Amino acid sequence: MDSANTLLEAVGEYMRERFGKIEADIERRMGAARVTRVEEAGPGRALLVFGDGSTQVLTLQPGARGEPGPKGDQGERGVAGDPGPRGERGERGEQGLVGNGIEAVSQEGAAVTFEFSNGESATVELPAGPQGEKGDAGIAGQDRFIVAPRRIRDGDAIAKNDLIAWGGGIMQAIRATARDPVNDPASFVCLVAGVESVAIVENVEARTFDLCARMTDGTEQAAHIPAGPRFMPEGPRPGERIVKGDQFLRGDWLYTATEDGANPSVTVSPAANFPPALTNSGWKRQFMRGKRGEQGELGAKGERGEPGVGIADITLDGDVLVVKLTSGEEKLIAMGALA
Repeated sequence: MDSANTLLEAVGEYMRERFGKIEADIERRMGAARVTRVEEAGPGRALLVFGDGSTQVLTLQPGARGEPGPKGDQGERGVAGDPGPRGERGERGEQGLVGNGIEAVSQEGAAVTFEFSNGESATVELPAGPQGEKGDAGIAGQDRFIVAPRRIRDGDAIAKNDLIAWGGGIMQAIRATARDPVNDPASFVCLVAGVESVAIVENVEARTFDLCARMTDGTEQAAHIPAGPRFMPEGPRPGERIVKGDQFLRGDWLYTATEDGANPSVTVSPAANFPPALTNSGWKRQFMRGKRGEQGELGAKGERGEPGVGIADITLDGDVLVVKLTSGEEKLIAMGALA
């Protein structure tokens, strides 16, 4: 409303100044025409509408700047724009001071000591906390049952439920007795089965080591460990099973088994054109005699030997040949023996 009044006042002032001199001429030209209304035609422009329907646009001079109006309400936040280009890298800052951290913390009683990296230390006394309330009484405890098996000999008195250490384990008497578990096995029950004895036997025919463990309760547990190949300096033992890799010497030849169960009595190679019954592919042989060595150095001369015994004379006495030796001894040889 204020802007409309200002506009009307400006138009009136303008018309008085502008058309004051030509009012008579306007009256003469336009007759009884008068301005019927004034409309705003844009910033600084007014549209005059006359009674005969004609119009005229006036350009108004800007008026003096008015007082600032009251501050309006804040508008809604606009959409965030695209980020701007990255700025140039700033200069490197100066070296900061060396930090001082905690190297170690120790406590002795209520005193806590902090050891810092600059070599200094500080001790803080912690205040004592308030006395807590007395707790409820605990439940009554029970006497702990102590298991103490004892060792016995046959003839010792054993009460019912006694525990004894026997055969690497623990046994309990189910009735009173004076005999050990070997002589009175019905009076005991095995609680913990241990290993009473271990025996290892080599099984030549199966080529295994048989491990047998006898347990406290009399049961036995067995394990069979395969034997590896071995060198047989005197050949295979009677009934011994051959395993792959076994070796033995026969004359100047080394025989090596190439398969399990090979027959040690049939070692001829099939390439030797022997009958099939005398050949076996389960062996590989290698000649072991080395080549002739070089001539050795001549040894030192030995001591002089005893004088030899030769024939000094031979005579014939009937049908007996008498040989007289250089040692004085005579040998008698019947001629019939020489026939």
